[in-house]
Amino acid sequence: RWAGGQAMLDGKGAGVRADLLPRHGQVETIVVPELLPAGWRAKWERGDMGPEWAERAGGNCELDIVDAADIDTERFVSEYISLRRPLLVRGGSLHMPAAERWKSLRYLTRKAGGTTMSAVTIPYPEDFGDHDAKDSRKVTLEHYVEHIMGKVNSTSGTPLYVFSVVEQNDPNFKKLLNLIQHDATPNPHWLIQDDTTKLRLRFGNIQFGLGPAGSGAPQHYHTHAYASLFTGRKKWWFYPPPRSSLSRHHSIRAAEADAATRRQLKPAPLGQEALARETLPLVCEQGPGDVVYVPTDWGHMTLNTETALSLSREFTWDGEETDSHVINSLQL
Repeated sequence: RWAGGQAMLDGKGAGVRADLLPRHGQVETIVVPELLPAGWRAKWERGDMGPEWAERAGGNCELDIVDAADIDTERFVSEYISLRRPLLVRGGSLHMPAAERWKSLRYLTRKAGGTTMSAVTIPYPEDFGDHDAKDSRKVTLEHYVEHIMGKVNSTSGTPLYVFSVVEQNDPNFKKLLNLIQHDATPNPHWLIQDDTTKLRLRFGNIQFGLGPAGSGAPQHYHTHAYASLFTGRKKWWFYPPPRSSLSRHHSIRAAEADAATRRQLKPAPLGQEALARETLPLVCEQGPGDVVYVPTDWGHMTLNTETALSLSREFTWDGEETDSHVINSLQL
């Protein structure tokens, strides 16, 4: 767009070339590309174009996006959890020491490298009947980082990544749990409970994930959860109920299929763009420091586009009068 716009300028900064404008008295429509002053790129790279030009670390996202400073418990309850709307909170985990310390995997392995975890192609491969479940193995975190991550693939060619539920009463996870409690707590401020709010949450165990580009989780769903990303980038696909499902189809293949579907879409008639997109999932790229809120029963799939390190935690909300499986059984 910039190159096209520059070609339309008169070269003196006075405006668009006269020969490209409609003649006097004629009613015509011209499509004007983006026009930016000469030298804008150098200013942008120096950060001199102002905050509105700042490059977003998390990339594109079709979810609601809120900066961490602009959300509190009241807003989260009224606009998101009560309506079951997914959300990306920019900078939502930057208050945690892990946002800086966990950039170094050497630091992580020095502190908790002896923790034994599962290196898998997808979470819970045996439960989902994954064809590559036989390639899963138990390894220490240090061994995974040094000898497996990005170097060993499954029989089908998909990367192995570490995914483990950090069991609070398991001695194996004692050092990792202590590290998480020291570096990656408390919960985001908009999930803090007190007597003045309607937020009554019960948190489950923490889930630890580390993997190279190409690793991820197939579509699945569960109760409410939030996911903090500390390093790398992660792409999400969201499927609203009732299109949520449980799958063992690896996210690499599912992402390829989604991209092919989007390429084959024909332009929608004017005013029907939203209807044309109804069958497509919402896509969101999460960057380091971002937190994604996943509502209960929303199907979601993830794919690491860079080596990514994340923590997730599921929770229930006492404000919901019935369990999700009861709501889903109603024919309304």
